[in-house]
Amino acid sequence: MSLQQLDEMLAERRPDSLSPRQAAGVAVLDQAGISVTTGAEQPDLATLAGIYLEQTNRLRASAQGRVAALRRLTRLRRTNEELQNCFYALERRFPPGARDLAEVFADEPLASKAGLNLGWSSHGLAQALPVSSSGVSAIELHLRDIRGGAGAMLHVHLASLEDHRVIDRWTIPLDRVVDGWIMCCLTRALVGPTRTLELRLDLECDADVNVGLSLGRSQTFKVFQARNPVSNLPAADTGLAMRVWCGDAHSAYGGRANAFIADRPVPAQRGIRSEPLSPTLLAQVSHVTAHEVNFDFDPVTWIPYRVAIACHPPAYGMTMGVLPLPTDNRVTSVSADVEVGNEKSKPVEFAIVLAEDGESARALLLKTAEPTPQQGFSGWLEVAATGTGQLSAAVAKVGAKPAKLFVATRMRIPGNQNFAWARFRKLTIGTAW
Repeated sequence: MSLQQLDEMLAERRPDSLSPRQAAGVAVLDQAGISVTTGAEQPDLATLAGIYLEQTNRLRASAQGRVAALRRLTRLRRTNEELQNCFYALERRFPPGARDLAEVFADEPLASKAGLNLGWSSHGLAQALPVSSSGVSAIELHLRDIRGGAGAMLHVHLASLEDHRVIDRWTIPLDRVVDGWIMCCLTRALVGPTRTLELRLDLECDADVNVGLSLGRSQTFKVFQARNPVSNLPAADTGLAMRVWCGDAHSAYGGRANAFIADRPVPAQRGIRSEPLSPTLLAQVSHVTAHEVNFDFDPVTWIPYRVAIACHPPAYGMTMGVLPLPTDNRVTSVSADVEVGNEKSKPVEFAIVLAEDGESARALLLKTAEPTPQQGFSGWLEVAATGTGQLSAAVAKVGAKPAKLFVATRMRIPGNQNFAWARFRKLTIGTAW
């Protein structure tokens, strides 16, 4: 059909002479408020065709938008269904009444007993919780005789003794607490297999800082007595005064002014979950190169009041320490913050290695060998006095033999290691799951 014939049919408005598609176009133009009658004011055919195409495109875009919205709605409904199924599975594992915050254990402070103090140079405190882990969502501790200082932090770790995994940790500024009860709220109520929970407390501070922890009733079982985590000896014949709660962890946090929520965990990525290394394992660090480097003191130690591993470098050569990792064979990476804590120090170099034994780690540190897929090496990082840095090492493949973590330091320019307060902090492991 020619353009002239279409123009004549539009002018005569004979729907019976138009094809269905042309009739639909006339209807669209009518809906748009555009007249196609004959006369001097009638638009030309090019204008009509342009308007028709514009309206058609709008209808097509609207239809595409509706389809996309329906697809998103379908995905959201599937996600919601999966989430509801997860909640249902959790509810089946919760103990009865877990939705309501309930006190399942209480050991009130006794005024007749002197408390245990944390301060500068203290070794920290540890105690196993005398309750089942199922449903635990919050733990209260009773503090007393608080003498704070600028920047002082109370570090609380909750770990499982079976695998030395940190379940949650809290970093509490000491200037935000007063004498009395404080509540440490877990990220979520604990579900799954029953585990033995251990509470670990360390005070990061300078001199003239102190916080006391009240004691409860006498405890017959030594495993539930407060103890020195370094010597592993009882610090008292009682446990710490505490209360343990089950239920909704978030309702516990929202209902109390003295409650502290756990540190935000690092989101899992590509099947790798990041978690802090347990203080129980950090305290087991030991010196590897004692036969090569002699000091009047132990150069590789755990420092609770700095929440750090000290690794003092020698004048020549390097100092290397080793500490165990969780024995599940799934550790894929490790990271750490490093620092030199004295302004009088010369620059220090730091490194971390994931390897099966000390000989393999030493070869990587001396660069006489390349890492195998089961080994990880961070390389050496130079840090100036009072400076900080970050290190990370990862394996390409988890080996059959459990890897160990090796830390090492050396002087950037050999010859003077005075005041080289080299420390590894915030050690974090990546585990495959």
